[in-house]
Amino acid sequence: MCWKLLDWDTCFFCVKVARIFPEEISNSNLSSILYHLKESGVDLVYVASNNALDKSILERFGGIPVGQQAEFSMNLNKENVAEGGALSDVVPCGQQTLTANLKNLALQCGHLSRFSVDSNFPKEKFEALYTTWIERSIEKKIADEVLVIKRDGRIAGFVTLKKELGKGIIGLFVVDKRYRGQGFGKKLMLAAIHWFRTVGCDSVRVATQVANKPACSLYTHFGYTITNVSNYYHFWLKDT
Repeated sequence: MCWKLLDWDTCFFCVKVARIFPEEISNSNLSSILYHLKESGVDLVYVASNNALDKSILERFGGIPVGQQAEFSMNLNKENVAEGGALSDVVPCGQQTLTANLKNLALQCGHLSRFSVDSNFPKEKFEALYTTWIERSIEKKIADEVLVIKRDGRIAGFVTLKKELGKGIIGLFVVDKRYRGQGFGKKLMLAAIHWFRTVGCDSVRVATQVANKPACSLYTHFGYTITNVSNYYHFWLKDT
């Protein structure tokens, strides 16, 4: 099967959502699958492609380019990965109740995401998505830890961490726009690396939008390498 229905997305966005696999697929096969999904009543299809898709396919099936996503990874066994730094500045979140402070940071984190870029999603749905993401993270439902850095009596940034099959995964990573350029991102990353090593991870991966230049620069600075770049598209089939 080259596609899969996404139950969670369907329930959350109140439209029938599917995703097409793999990332390398011919234009003719993609057209056939999109036509089949449209006839099956699917409203929205996510496509991540290693190559830019033909304009004719986008026009025929209501496709919208919603950005490029870069996947980074780093081997934690590498000797040149240093920890050091002021780890004491970064602490576990230690709360399971969502605050306006955390919600605001989560929304800042998602401002370049495809769910923000695609105007077919109401702003309220984008905000609800990222609010749910941080809420389920601090409740330890989709993250193992949330580390925060505080300034002026408030959380100035956070990173969500998860260990899966011995590998580390960074989910959300954000520094409040009022505190950027002060090294908070580096401190959060140092603490994240320390946490991953402590729990026995041998590598860590993280994804971000190519348009998020500060994040890409930070990951490169710490020795992450790009393992894949995908062009993301949303196909809104209902009105085509």
